[in-house]
Amino acid sequence: MEIWRPIGVEILKKVLVVQGGSGRGLFSFVFSALTALQKAESLNAEVYVNLSHLPGYKDPLYTLTSNVWEYYFEQPSTVREADLLAHPEWILETDTYVKNHILPFLLTEPVRNTISALIQKYIRIHPEIIDKAHAFWEANNSSYKVLGIHKRGTDYAYHMNPIPLSTYFEAAEQKLSEGFEKIFLATDEVAMIEAFQKKFGDRLSFYPCEFRSKSSSPIHLGAHPCYQLGEEAILEALCLSKSQHLLKTSSNVSSFSACWNPKLSWTHLDLQQEHRA
Repeated sequence: MEIWRPIGVEILKKVLVVQGGSGRGLFSFVFSALTALQKAESLNAEVYVNLSHLPGYKDPLYTLTSNVWEYYFEQPSTVREADLLAHPEWILETDTYVKNHILPFLLTEPVRNTISALIQKYIRIHPEIIDKAHAFWEANNSSYKVLGIHKRGTDYAYHMNPIPLSTYFEAAEQKLSEGFEKIFLATDEVAMIEAFQKKFGDRLSFYPCEFRSKSSSPIHLGAHPCYQLGEEAILEALCLSKSQHLLKTSSNVSSFSACWNPKLSWTHLDLQQEHRA
């Protein structure tokens, strides 16, 4: 999309460019973009997210754009790649925005409020993805009081001490005893689907993702990067945000869900702390 400029007048812009990198999940880049957006507001600048070189998600069959961010999201400003190629002087900095990250290790209510405001203002998921999550929820969960659970597996144990499966089960059973009727589970492991199905039977709901790990290897580091991998992560996060309460850990996926829906209450299983909106 071209940016209109008056003839003979140079419009100066200041732009922070978010760049990709290997070894990170999609929502890690979402929070990097939010970190840049928060900084940009203090500088009266704009943000362009450039994930054109992103192993794990780059899909050779996806031809609408070469920028993985634009597979799933609108750009958060009017700046486009062509503008930056024509005006490199607009770029204040290019960074991964991992340092001084907007999302702390443990999500708190004040931080959630800050991030939710930025999401509402800047993060626009493509409507076809929003519609797909809505259709699944309406067909499977809309008439129930649903407990959302994010059970992160694979490389979680490399970042922190994993929470025992029994802790999830005990917390879920407590909520079911309080009147919750169904569980929506988001997870990156096939084994977790099987374990929760065995425990909770037809009270369990989950999105029928094609990509879930059958080992301890993260799916975004697999050998078959594709569009669907990222779409499924977003669909699970959106579905978690539709639940009436969320059991979460220190994860970008469940933190995004809690921030996408600022009215969602959650229990942080890392600390056994409950937060009510």
